[in-house]
Amino acid sequence: MISQKFIHLIEENSEEIAEYWINDLKKNETTSCFHDLGREECQGYGLSILKDLGNWLDEKEMGGSIKEVYIELGRNRAKEGRPLPQIVSAQLLLKRHIWLYILSHGFLSTAFELYQILELNNKVVYFFDRLIFYIVYGYELETTAKIKRMAKLFDQ
Repeated sequence: MISQKFIHLIEENSEEIAEYWINDLKKNETTSCFHDLGREECQGYGLSILKDLGNWLDEKEMGGSIKEVYIELGRNRAKEGRPLPQIVSAQLLLKRHIWLYILSHGFLSTAFELYQILELNNKVVYFFDRLIFYIVYGYELETTAKIKRMAKLFDQ
């Protein structure tokens, strides 16, 4: 079982983790489509994902609503015209900043903590794999729907 201290570390420091992520998101060339978003919008977005991650790790939420939320997010990002690779890059950056934050707090002092960190890593990777899959799926649904709408215009 994952130690609650790692879950609490993420939950209790989500604003700080999100702030590091936003700083990277705003200057990283792989996420240039997010450079125009306000810090508040980015923070809300990052904190929402971190909250979902915390709930999922704590087994408060096991999938259903996460699926719908991130499919809808993918659809919305497609409507906004943001490039899919940059959307995925934003998620990967957030996952990276979670790990940088955890590792910066030096919890790897015992073999048991190392085991717990590896278990946490596996769960975080799985969460982000699912999140990215649902975002891409939603993005594809919206893109396909847009193509069909455009095709109907040409058929008329």
